[in-house]
Amino acid sequence: NKTLLRRLHVKDGNNIIGGAEAFLLVWKKIPKYRFLYKFFRTPLIFSLFSFLYEIAAFFLYHKNKKQLLK
Repeated sequence: NKTLLRRLHVKDGNNIIGGAEAFLLVWKKIPKYRFLYKFFRTPLIFSLFSFLYEIAAFFLYHKNKKQLLK
């Protein structure tokens, strides 16, 4: 599925979390990166991060889609 290939996904219990929220969950669980979680979880910063993540994910997907769909 193209949607699944385009974004980072993390399974948290029975939930599948995708996009920028998935990064927050990963950073929250890794002690060295917990400071990123604390910084990016603030509402204003998270909104900006989420927007920029979607743009980056779009371009990275289109750049690499030939490799992904083989």
